[in-house]
Amino acid sequence: MKGIRRTPYGWRAYVSVGTGTNAIQRHKRFKASSTQKQMQDWRAETRVALKKIRPSTPEAGTLRADVDRYLLLVTSMPTYAQRAEHLELWIEALGANTVRSEITAEHIGAVLQDWRRTYSAATCNKRRTALMHLWSKLDGKGASNPVRDVPKFRAADPLPRGRDPHLVDALLKKAPRCRSRACCRVLLWTGMRPDELQRAEKDDLDLKQRLVIIRTAKGGRARMVPLTSQAISAWREFMAAKAWQDVPKAAPLNRWLKKITGLELRVYDLRHSYGTALALRQTRLDVIGALMGHSTLELTKRYTLAAVTPDAAAATGRLSEKLGRKPVSRDKAKKSS
Repeated sequence: MKGIRRTPYGWRAYVSVGTGTNAIQRHKRFKASSTQKQMQDWRAETRVALKKIRPSTPEAGTLRADVDRYLLLVTSMPTYAQRAEHLELWIEALGANTVRSEITAEHIGAVLQDWRRTYSAATCNKRRTALMHLWSKLDGKGASNPVRDVPKFRAADPLPRGRDPHLVDALLKKAPRCRSRACCRVLLWTGMRPDELQRAEKDDLDLKQRLVIIRTAKGGRARMVPLTSQAISAWREFMAAKAWQDVPKAAPLNRWLKKITGLELRVYDLRHSYGTALALRQTRLDVIGALMGHSTLELTKRYTLAAVTPDAAAATGRLSEKLGRKPVSRDKAKKSS
């Protein structure tokens, strides 16, 4: 239906009033259970409110005009709301009426350095990405892009977050059967991202062949993952809970997970636990990366920081032995006494 689109979280309704750079757009997320009438009523009310707004037309070529033009091109982007928010921050920092062609890498770098005093490297890098994509979308990937000349901030390496999946599963099974429990168990035994589970369809699952096709949430290729007996049990619970396209959002699911397990666990840590368990079993990094849908092996290494291999444990165990001394057998010890 026009103005309403299906998303991994349910529905998103759009309203746009005006044309070109003078257009004003609003959007709102709705749960999967929302009715068409609820969404159409919101669109009608919002359209009336927007028509009362008469903004002045931004001058062509200014940052404000180009941001408006860019946002009209990326309305289907899953992270549209966050992208729009980040670009509004750039407008505030650089000036709405600033001609975009006059913005230099020095201007951009100064703003990012100022933000870095308050915000994390990851947050600043996301804002940088938003501005860089605006340039490449409007001017072309091969065109001059001052954002490209501003290096990313180095984000701190993440702390190990993986847990023993058997331990976590045992704690989850103590909770009453529900949609949250089913979703967490599937995430734990498949290594799926929450967004990937949200967009999963019934045809993707083949319990007879013990396989699931995972539609990536990051624009990469779909992958096929073999299922363990625990994963099959989790999927059956998921189907019984009728959780298709109705996965709880991260915030409430995080709270539920911590309450049930008593551990400092996030939903995404279930995926980390899957990768860590594979690494502990001496699985090659490229195989782990393929199962988890990673684009580079560096990502795979980050997710398996908690895996202490038997070789590493044996190596550190030898530190307790003094160099040049051999252990004395019991027989020799008795003779010397």
